[in-house]
Amino acid sequence: MPSLLHPLLKRWPTDAFSRCLLLYVLLLPFVRIALLPLVQAKIQPTELVFLLLLPLGWLRYGSQLLPQSRWLNVALLTYFLANLSSALFAWDIHALLEAIGRGYLVLLALLVSAFVKETGRGSLDQLLQVFLYGTVVLVAITYLGYLAAVLGYDNSMVQVYAQYPYLGTVMRAKGFTGGAGMLIIVLLLPTIYAWRKWREGVASAWWFVFLFPLAGLTFSKEVLLLGLGLALVDPWFRRRGRGVQALLVGTVAVTFWLGTHFIVQERQAVADSSLAGTEYISERLLWQGSHYQILETSYSALKKASLAVAIKHPIIGVGPGQFGRYLPAEKQAGTYPEHLPNYDPHSTWLGALAETGIIGFFSLLWLSWLFYQRFAGLGYQANSAKHVTVSSPAAGGSERVREKTSSNGAILSCLVFLLLILILSVSKDVANFRFIWLIIGGLLGVWEKKRLPLSQTTDHG
Repeated sequence: MPSLLHPLLKRWPTDAFSRCLLLYVLLLPFVRIALLPLVQAKIQPTELVFLLLLPLGWLRYGSQLLPQSRWLNVALLTYFLANLSSALFAWDIHALLEAIGRGYLVLLALLVSAFVKETGRGSLDQLLQVFLYGTVVLVAITYLGYLAAVLGYDNSMVQVYAQYPYLGTVMRAKGFTGGAGMLIIVLLLPTIYAWRKWREGVASAWWFVFLFPLAGLTFSKEVLLLGLGLALVDPWFRRRGRGVQALLVGTVAVTFWLGTHFIVQERQAVADSSLAGTEYISERLLWQGSHYQILETSYSALKKASLAVAIKHPIIGVGPGQFGRYLPAEKQAGTYPEHLPNYDPHSTWLGALAETGIIGFFSLLWLSWLFYQRFAGLGYQANSAKHVTVSSPAAGGSERVREKTSSNGAILSCLVFLLLILILSVSKDVANFRFIWLIIGGLLGVWEKKRLPLSQTTDHG
């Protein structure tokens, strides 16, 4: 039976840096194991590993950590300096820690990029396999916790939501991620990757079968994005043509955004609604028909508050991670409902505008555009992959053909994942997710390797 495990063990590295990087990736799915004083969830086991990973990476690569593109280097530096300047202007230790954390994520991407550029695109596949194994461990623990909760033993692997929209009171799986919504975001890439590998015929279906049911137990709207991702990496659906793919992406994106920002319910007085006074809605009635009505959710209210804060602090913002501190003032001004918690912005773009101002917003936009320019070309490479079935590794370079097919599947999974994250960025603060920068670094390494002169190109994958 084809397996993802045997190729990984066959290529298991012997050097300290590579092993340290794989350990970091293995721990990535565990987003929140513990909350610490001052830093809260910013310091997890991954950060402890990074303290060793960074010096090892510097000793191994030195100045080669920097991308070959001058403009990309400038954009990365601008993004970090915009966050640092905003934090210093806010003069708050929490803002400074947040800015340093964003610089750390940039360094993570550079380390991964240098590793993939040196060792070959097959190493991207290896990183995804290790991320998959870490997720499987997380999922196994969460299943046990959910079963215990069903049997009446409360534990931190689940969250109980009362009066959850459309569903009533539900028990949602969250694992070591801080929330059900975060758990399914962690599940996106490994589930998509496992599906693609099975459909390619290079891995067992059991990887996907084990991961997928937990997505349903989160009761999260992001399940819609997972379905989109599975379709976009599926070989059969990819043969339907780009027009069909674009139509599906547009339909799912609009449906997801509308479902996030508005709630449809039977016509009734808002005060009599089961959602009245909850953290899900702002209690503002947008439309009312003869049988149904539409209410504004807290996501919509947060966007209005983000714009209000951004208008008052347009140039450099209120400081990274400091948006919530300004919501009490917006409540007094009537911009933000009194009964809603002081959330984070829940929007990558409006959050950047409110917290780091115009400078930080455009630095993030510029950086995203440069990444898009580089990664778009990799999409054509992934689309050109053809699965080749070979009966024996001894048959004329079959091992190399298998590696090429596998790597293209990894690239496609990563590109689709970033597309899902782009859709999600409208309603989530995604720029601080560690695993996103892992994928950005991996794809950047693949792109840069393609640009190396032939004499400098090696492939250890």
